[in-house]
Amino acid sequence: TINSKTQIPTVPLIELTGLSGNDVQVSISGDSFRRIRLSGNLPANLTIDIENETIYETNSGVNRLNLLRIDSAFEDFKIKNDDAVVLTNAGSNASAKLTYKELLL
Repeated sequence: TINSKTQIPTVPLIELTGLSGNDVQVSISGDSFRRIRLSGNLPANLTIDIENETIYETNSGVNRLNLLRIDSAFEDFKIKNDDAVVLTNAGSNASAKLTYKELLL
């Protein structure tokens, strides 16, 4: 469950680690249901930058937007307080962490 405590303008990032297989889904449920599905040759670590609508390999910064499935709600993906985040992946070590990058004004 998401509970943001900062008043500083930030950009939410979802960091995925320990991925395996060729399919992953990040779902947000609260007052509505939204999801991002990725498929293909998944690297172990990915970062989803919701605000800038990019997906990249966490360690190298290589753009991996090509993994995004057409049935994703990527352009409408918003995270709000009290939303629940669920990660679905074949890997038992897979995890998702929500971080915030400070927005430079």
